[in-house]
Amino acid sequence: MNRSKMTRLFAGFTAALLTAGTLSLGAFATPAQEDTHIRIFHTNDVHSRYDMSTNDDGTLSGFGYARMKSLVDTYSQGVDETLVFDAGDTFHGQPFATLNRGLSIAQLMNVVGYDAMVAGNHDFNYGASRTSTLARHAGTALLGANVLDKDTGAVLKGFTANKMYRVGDVKIGVFGLSTPETAYKTNPLNVKQVKFADPVSTAKKQVQALEERGADVIICIAHLGIDQESGTAVSTNVAAKVNGIDLIIDGHSHSTPNEYQAVNGTVIASCGEYMAYLGMVDITVSPDGTVTVESNPLNASDYTADEIAPDAAVQATIDAIKKGQESKLGQVVATTPVALDGERAHVRTSETNLSRLITSAMLAETGADVALTNGGGIRASIDQGPITVGEVQNVLPFGNYIVTIKLTGKDLRAAVEHGLPGYQADGTLEQLGRMSQFAGMEVSYDPARPQGSRILSITVNGRPLSETQTYLVATNDFMSVGGDDYTMLNKPIVNEFCALDEAVIKYLNSSGNQALEEAEGSVRLAAA
Repeated sequence: MNRSKMTRLFAGFTAALLTAGTLSLGAFATPAQEDTHIRIFHTNDVHSRYDMSTNDDGTLSGFGYARMKSLVDTYSQGVDETLVFDAGDTFHGQPFATLNRGLSIAQLMNVVGYDAMVAGNHDFNYGASRTSTLARHAGTALLGANVLDKDTGAVLKGFTANKMYRVGDVKIGVFGLSTPETAYKTNPLNVKQVKFADPVSTAKKQVQALEERGADVIICIAHLGIDQESGTAVSTNVAAKVNGIDLIIDGHSHSTPNEYQAVNGTVIASCGEYMAYLGMVDITVSPDGTVTVESNPLNASDYTADEIAPDAAVQATIDAIKKGQESKLGQVVATTPVALDGERAHVRTSETNLSRLITSAMLAETGADVALTNGGGIRASIDQGPITVGEVQNVLPFGNYIVTIKLTGKDLRAAVEHGLPGYQADGTLEQLGRMSQFAGMEVSYDPARPQGSRILSITVNGRPLSETQTYLVATNDFMSVGGDDYTMLNKPIVNEFCALDEAVIKYLNSSGNQALEEAEGSVRLAAA
């Protein structure tokens, strides 16, 4: 088969096509009859951002499922076939999803009409069996060629390695890959029976198998990303090392479309996060077998809300789910005079007033000497004004509960050191999901030093840390079993407590203004 591929990324080409809320399809005329034209729509890292969101100028910052469905229906005209894929981190993130363990998102995906998906690390947050259950509710194939049963070595129950689609005489083979980082980027207990095989070797086997079955086009849906800290388990490495893949639809690193380029003749497409883009890839197969791939993502910021009518069925489903959640999520627990900062780039590089509030709540709940949590577990900010239950759950959506363990000062130092960022080549601090957020300690460090030797000084409750002393440490259940590679925290549990969001709500209810003033005023982490 003769495969030639090209990629073109257009950030805003569709805005001019929109008139009175209707998208013109003139720019997408039906291809010549001898060609087969398939259009792929794709999403990734939605993290349960189910509804539209807007920028300060009134443009959309995220499409939401109802408007996404309208776009899919509009742009499905004039082609031979459309397929809708998701590249993971879908079922978990906000209370809309977590209150019913992902079912609300699965219901929306079913109405939208997704054809296939892969599981991101956060899709395992309810446990692997729940992941497959949710995919069934979503009515979508759950692809995971490298998601294996640890005992048998077979593809895990509820997952399938690949799926073949037929469009006329054209066969489209699709396989899925999940990041091996899932082993420690969800609670390890959620995947204790799961082995994540090497993406490159798995992809080679899948391409061979699909070619033997006569696939004319081969697509990989991957939750791998392109972050350097992921090592070789990234989509660009799969493309470089594995011949024969026409398209990789990627997720995990929240990278925007313009951060990707074709590698080894393979187009790689991704959509950032929170449906800021709707991926749209056109695949044309000519009679001689030539495959042409063009990626044309739709940018939410090119539209305002009133320019895209929400799909009625999806919107009705959203409204019904929200109505059942309003009374609980709308309860006000406190009022903050300042915004509480949970921005991704901030909580993964430094402490913020919100991270201090959370770790102080952990101390108040447990009476421990020290509280330690990971910045990657903080997922949203809180605006100035009333703080509701729903907002706290948006910040801490994972349902993690607090545990206490006993650590020597040596292990405590190692834990803090593990989560301190260093400078990158461009002089900025690296963003770490494992970023150390703590209370009960004051730490000075030098980010210019090598990892493992950045701490300059550390005190616990005003006294220098003693490496031989034993400290009672409050952390979350994810980290206590080695999540985010905090292996030094994998110690016997002394006690278990409530969920992190519950602890914050209790702390705000009991301490109110004092808690917020302390969070705003205290400084616990200082870079030299």
